[in-house]
Amino acid sequence: MTDKPNGEIKIDKGVPLSPVSSRQKYPFHAMDIGDSFFLPERSSTKSGNLHQFARNQRVSIKTRTVTENGVKGVRVWRIA
Repeated sequence: MTDKPNGEIKIDKGVPLSPVSSRQKYPFHAMDIGDSFFLPERSSTKSGNLHQFARNQRVSIKTRTVTENGVKGVRVWRIA
């Protein structure tokens, strides 16, 4: 979409919609309650974003900062 010289917005046709990677980023719906996964080197801010994403997907999670095999990160459990 680009502006036309007269200020109107140009409409583009036939541009395919790119997939939304964040919807596939976390496997919440493939998880049973009690399942977990590990995300290496996540900051607490990103952990907050993870909780927001889970809420948007109507999934309840718990996270804990952990070190696994010498790698610091966050373990995420699906709780509902």
